[in-house]
Amino acid sequence: MRYALFFLFVLSFEACQTSEEFDLIGIWQDIEYMDNLVIMHKKSSLDKNSPGYIFLENRKAKVNSSGWCGMAPVSYNLYNIKYVLKKDNLVVENSLMLGQMLHYKIIELTPNRLILERME
Repeated sequence: MRYALFFLFVLSFEACQTSEEFDLIGIWQDIEYMDNLVIMHKKSSLDKNSPGYIFLENRKAKVNSSGWCGMAPVSYNLYNIKYVLKKDNLVVENSLMLGQMLHYKIIELTPNRLILERME
């Protein structure tokens, strides 16, 4: 009986550990930049004419980006990217920038807002 309770405790602890990732999953747009902070707002659908991120399960994501140029007229496309989430650290592999790894610290993650601090 004691082992069964211990097993249930471990399972519940593991479930709590992975819940952070599920809070991140979704569409994030309306991006604002302030110094080394990036602020995004969660959306129910993707505005195909503005930049944003779609975080999916299994470390997969998409970025809606104008690419590396951004010259007028600007057109956006969805590109596949990957991410790793560990506690309050988010690493995004940006395939548009030749595999550049973008390192962020999660300052705030609520159901409607994500604030990231760009790490050097």
